[in-house]
Amino acid sequence: MTGTIAETAQSEPAPRRPRATRALLVTVLGIHAAAAVGQPFLAGAYLSGNVDAIDVHSVSGFMLSLVCLVQLVVAVLFWRPGGGPLWPVWATAVLFLAESVQIGMGFVRALAVHVPLGVAIVGAAVAMFWWSLVWRPAR
Repeated sequence: MTGTIAETAQSEPAPRRPRATRALLVTVLGIHAAAAVGQPFLAGAYLSGNVDAIDVHSVSGFMLSLVCLVQLVVAVLFWRPGGGPLWPVWATAVLFLAESVQIGMGFVRALAVHVPLGVAIVGAAVAMFWWSLVWRPAR
């Protein structure tokens, strides 16, 4: 019998669903967002008089950029071979560049750039994490 449902199902490849890479991406995005959200609290602790908090803020900033590099690798795996969208790869690359500039601005105490860029980084990290939670693959 030609054109049966069984033949149609066998001839069309199953849609790719990035389950494992998506779970990994959600995890890394969550870690990245949590670390980014923690940075303003560490800065606030320093401004409140805890002078040791600036050292933790600095080390945490470096760790944040390392997590972003891991996120970039995971975003590439989510895209290919996972079958997810490409834009998280580009967004993560821009975020890594922003975090690199952020570290430099912090060390030279250029707070007029450091503070608003930090707000943008936190917003982007949280937005990407939120997207990863609600994203559903196309059918």
